[in-house]
Amino acid sequence: MQKLWSIFTSLKLTIALLGLAMLLIFCGTLDQVDFGIYEVQKRYFASFFTTWGYPQQWPGGKYLHWFVLPLPGGYLLTILLIINLLAAHFKYFVPKWNKIGVVMIHLGILLLIISGVITSILQEESQMVLSLDKPSNYSQVTRDNELVIIDRSAPNAEQTHTISKNVLLSSSLIPIPNTPLSVKLEKFYPNSDIGLRSNNPDAKEKSLATQGAGVKMDIVVFPRPLTHKPDEVNGATAYVSVLGENSTEPDQPENIGTWLVSTIIDERFPPQKIVYQDKTYEIALRPKRIYFPFALKLLKFNHDLYPGTDIPRNFSSLVEIINPNNPPDRTVLIYMNNPLRYEGYTFYQASYDGPRSVLQVVKNPGWLLPYFAVLLVGIGLTVHFFLHLLKYLRRKSPQALQP
Repeated sequence: MQKLWSIFTSLKLTIALLGLAMLLIFCGTLDQVDFGIYEVQKRYFASFFTTWGYPQQWPGGKYLHWFVLPLPGGYLLTILLIINLLAAHFKYFVPKWNKIGVVMIHLGILLLIISGVITSILQEESQMVLSLDKPSNYSQVTRDNELVIIDRSAPNAEQTHTISKNVLLSSSLIPIPNTPLSVKLEKFYPNSDIGLRSNNPDAKEKSLATQGAGVKMDIVVFPRPLTHKPDEVNGATAYVSVLGENSTEPDQPENIGTWLVSTIIDERFPPQKIVYQDKTYEIALRPKRIYFPFALKLLKFNHDLYPGTDIPRNFSSLVEIINPNNPPDRTVLIYMNNPLRYEGYTFYQASYDGPRSVLQVVKNPGWLLPYFAVLLVGIGLTVHFFLHLLKYLRRKSPQALQP
């Protein structure tokens, strides 16, 4: 235990961990070109262990493509740094009032590390697309999907049942609450294109659809490799079988049919319907939605360019916040470096899609912690400096009085 304690309190461990952190950031920055920020953050910083491979496009990549460098992930380095910081503090720190600045500095650094972990685990990012004068109360996670079964039988309301992609992939048979239906995944394509078989007679993928658009339009699927680039979106597609209650053989569900669902088949297409026991349901695969207790309505969108160029100078969206629980409605201008913070969400002006405005939506419960941590470190450094300055002046003052 004494050897273990000396290791965790060692300055050499601190230097080694900081060096590994710099190496991790360097390798992650290199892979950002191929994988994008989101995937690099997931692989390198939101993990305990990771690897870096020698890029084939680098000099000698044809011969060194086998080289793989194992690295500690961001979570492991963070845990070790926290242990090292706390152990060294309790070993070397002597409680004195003139050490208050050192305590504040260490607490600020510790809080800064913890805030990074909280952000990595709890932060949610999504996109909200606003059309003129059309209120919207949800955003979409473009890198995650969900299967939805929608019951519109009630005249003034609809009931939406959502099944996350992870549940869909891990479960064999998924019952739909308050309905006689169950769903079963037959095949899933993380990224794909779809097209008409009449235009693609040489398509190799066999269609499993027996109902819906896959049959009516004779759609075929073209699998594609996953993309991680920030300006590209994966088109997820799946074959889903829908089963109902069987009155004659309860242990053997009735196979209603198999539908082809895809994020490419969106609101621009007619909804795919399931008719069973005199009720009609809709089935779709779509990006995961995050619903808000309020809505935003786009009143005006400006896309300013530098004169004589196509270079964007400024994006801005004038939106109206509609919140029945907090009237009256108010208008806010969102533009670059001036986000809207409301009800725990932050709305940034991110892009545009024709006449529509695209907002980046971030929910981060710990967004204030980095500011408080930096402030604490700054105050600690200031206090520590003035205490040493005061001590120095006290030492000099008797000498100044001598003739």
